[in-house]
Amino acid sequence: MRWVILPLAFLLVAAQDGASKKDKPAADKSKGLSASALIGKATAEIQKLKGFHVKITSQSGQNSANFDGLVKKDGVAVTGAAEVYAKGASSLVKNGSSYVSPSELDVQAEPGRSAAAFRNPALQLAEIAEAGKAGGELAGDETVGEVEAKVARVSLSRAQKEKLVKELVSKVKLPVPVGDPMQFIDIDKTTADYKLWVSKADLRILKYELHAKPELKAGLPIPGGGGGGGGGPVNIELTQTVELSKFDEELDWSIPKPVQSKLGLK
Repeated sequence: MRWVILPLAFLLVAAQDGASKKDKPAADKSKGLSASALIGKATAEIQKLKGFHVKITSQSGQNSANFDGLVKKDGVAVTGAAEVYAKGASSLVKNGSSYVSPSELDVQAEPGRSAAAFRNPALQLAEIAEAGKAGGELAGDETVGEVEAKVARVSLSRAQKEKLVKELVSKVKLPVPVGDPMQFIDIDKTTADYKLWVSKADLRILKYELHAKPELKAGLPIPGGGGGGGGGPVNIELTQTVELSKFDEELDWSIPKPVQSKLGLK
């Protein structure tokens, strides 16, 4: 009987030990990191990946647009409000049976409105990494789905804000030609910042949110200009939320031949 009891006792102890190891929470790799260090490590982790899936929600004024798709390095393919392909700073939007640059589309009509709301997540992540070098701030802990995350905030530099405003204005055809958009913008009062959620377990970015609000100069001699005249010739305030998932999973995509030839995206 003793020889039966001993093996049973051993199995019970082993089972309890296995359960305790299984229930043990993952180490918090974000512990002790400053905001700048957290952002640096998080963006570096993303760069190691072959790709990931994105879900994008953009809101600009009364207009909203949703996209779903894939990001591979600096290339992206999304569908939803519009079918958009991008490689680096270049992008093409499906317009009928052709693929055109967003600058050929009227921002007051579809798919121009949707094209105006889209930004390449790969470039945004590089933007976050660059801004994080100058600092940032930690903003507590939250969960994304069931994943524990550390939250950080970072603001864009003056040069980054200027680049962003130019992109928002110049990427599509505006109702009225404005020339250099920066003549209307008070860049020092313009705000542009990111909030990001970083997994404590592996330091991957699970989600980020951009809020950009260009500030118009006062006393502009244009209809709807600043200085008590309203909000300017066009509302270019943008809030965009991007959720990242399926890291290095299900990365097959089908890029139309015209897009392959124009963008080099394959």
